Amino acid sequence: MAQLIRLSMTEQAVAWLRRQVSEGIWPIGSKIPPEAELAQELGVARNTIREAVGALTHTGVLEIRRGAGTFVRSDTEVDAVFARRLLQADQNDSADLRRAIEVEATRLACTRRTDSDIRQLRVALQARADAMRGGTHPDYLNADYHFHHAVVRAAHSTLLDELFRCLASQVKAPIEEVVEKPTAAQRHQAHADVVEAIAARDETAAIRAALVHLDVRLKKERAVSRLRPRADA
Repeated sequence: MAQLIRLSMTEQAVAWLRRQVSEGIWPIGSKIPPEAELAQELGVARNTIREAVGALTHTGVLEIRRGAGTFVRSDTEVDAVFARRLLQADQNDSADLRRAIEVEATRLACTRRTDSDIRQLRVALQARADAMRGGTHPDYLNADYHFHHAVVRAAHSTLLDELFRCLASQVKAPIEEVVEKPTAAQRHQAHADVVEAIAARDETAAIRAALVHLDVRLKKERAVSRLRPRADA
């Protein structure tokens, strides 16, 4: 006979607070309402709210700033924990992970994409081209990130999407040292080829096109990593 699990008031409060964050009601960087207000809204004791906030602070979703209040640091526990791990990771390992995520997402997008996904990919591709031609460098980095994120979203894998967003700082980080720098036209064509291959549901062509720019980026990242002095040197 199945048994129902009865959640404590604190666990219910944690679940409610987590939903406020994950659903975007409290965006990353925003300050959450004060303890007394939350206790009144949920009809629980302030100590229950304090314990719930403490639990989400421990996992990295919330951050208590003394004298300022409690702020949203991350929208999922996965993001928070993994972000801390990334800070300790070797640059090569981060690059390998990005390659694995994007190649698999590209492959899955070929079979799972919708017509809406293709429209969004083409809009993101055009925005990237516009930023490359006439935008600022930050504009270009953001447009490039949004294009790659659109590819990952087309895979319709929640966990892949979360992992990709964890790597956002790696994806958008400018790399000045270049080993094999393709022309702007070649880079744009590789991205366009990814979109058309996904639209055609051609996994082989999509992965081949993705690797054109991913492998070049990985070589650049590894070159920079080799040039950096070791912390224990």
